[in-house]
Amino acid sequence: ELFEEMQTRGIRISEGLCVGLLSRCADSKFLRFAEAIIKFCQAKQGMTIAVYSALMKVYAYCSMFDKACDLYDQICADGLEPDAMMYGCLMKFSVECGRTKLSRELSERAPSLDIQNYMSLIRAAGRDRDVNRAFSVLERLRVSGVPLDIAAYNCVLDVCVSAGDMNRARELVDEIKSISTPDIITYNTLMKGYCSGSDIKGARALLKEMEEAGHRPNDVSYNCLLNASVSSGSGNFHQAWETIAMMEKAGVAVDHYTISIMMKGLKKVRNQKDVNQ
Repeated sequence: ELFEEMQTRGIRISEGLCVGLLSRCADSKFLRFAEAIIKFCQAKQGMTIAVYSALMKVYAYCSMFDKACDLYDQICADGLEPDAMMYGCLMKFSVECGRTKLSRELSERAPSLDIQNYMSLIRAAGRDRDVNRAFSVLERLRVSGVPLDIAAYNCVLDVCVSAGDMNRARELVDEIKSISTPDIITYNTLMKGYCSGSDIKGARALLKEMEEAGHRPNDVSYNCLLNASVSSGSGNFHQAWETIAMMEKAGVAVDHYTISIMMKGLKKVRNQKDVNQ
């Protein structure tokens, strides 16, 4: 109402005020007011990169990533050029809403890419289950001069695992070992791959490998193995109970995820002893 009153009275409404109000709209997810501000800007003073950026933030906070991406065409139609930060945000949003082709196009037009931009491209490859493209982005990152950290490798590893390519996943972990030190996320991501493929033997061997490397398996590690045990075939509760015993021995507390997995497994159990236990 105050915004409308300012317009009625002819009080000057600056671009800075509009951007500030849009920022407040993002925090409160007040989409209707944000659209009223944009309508005013379009009619009175035109859209600028600052205003578009603030509106993009509103859409992102409202999880409307597709609408945030749609702004790109409007920006170009207005003869404006996104800055590096906006390109990065658009790449991230395009991955969130599954517009992976757009993320690639944006990466080619962006003046420069940082580590987060490259990781957005890797995640886009993951959404498409395109392992080769993920490795291609990793190679671009290597030669770009941008510092390469374990998080980028883990991102590519997750693509391998999600696509079910455990051979490439294992090769990548070996590469990580040759230049750095795998972290707990590396091992848990690889664990997810073994468990998704119902390779209980491989998953158990990985637990031992983690311990030997000085990484104590955590609740994520054990729950992943536990879920694979109860989900395979008719549900292997013997292996499930062994996993819980391993958790307790390692001092890892049973949590609500552990209980939920075991309850889910009861649908398959045939042994009354397992039910009672």
